[in-house]
Amino acid sequence: MVEQKTPSSRSDYVWLILRIAIGFIFAYAGFMKLIEPVENFEAAITDFNLFSPSAIHGIARVVPWIELMGGTFLLLGYLPKMSAAAVGTLAFGFVVLLGISVLNGKGSQSCGCFGESGIKLTRNQMFILDLSVFLIAFKLFRKNKFTCSLHSALTS
Repeated sequence: MVEQKTPSSRSDYVWLILRIAIGFIFAYAGFMKLIEPVENFEAAITDFNLFSPSAIHGIARVVPWIELMGGTFLLLGYLPKMSAAAVGTLAFGFVVLLGISVLNGKGSQSCGCFGESGIKLTRNQMFILDLSVFLIAFKLFRKNKFTCSLHSALTS
């Protein structure tokens, strides 16, 4: 019988909840973009007026898959350091993109982060959320122990 490891402290529970929360956010964001026509996300990216049309085409096709996979891996705790690095890198990029957009006042108020039919947040709300996710992902990347994770179960 395999012995289940339990969290040894409150901070383990907090980091478990945070890992699952940001995993869910990114998996949901990627899924919502993938079930809609890619042109919806392309239009949202175009509104920022920061990328060339060829870059927009590639970004709109790659980012949702990275969000879905990185978020799902965080939810499961599979390759948690790599997943946290992927999600944290995306979040940092979003912080920069949204920060530029907020400062120069260009683009629509909606960022398209959760697709057209998903949760609606303003650029300012998403900036705060992405900054928080980046900081959490950075800390998760630096952790060596992951409670209730597939990674821990496979490496025990």
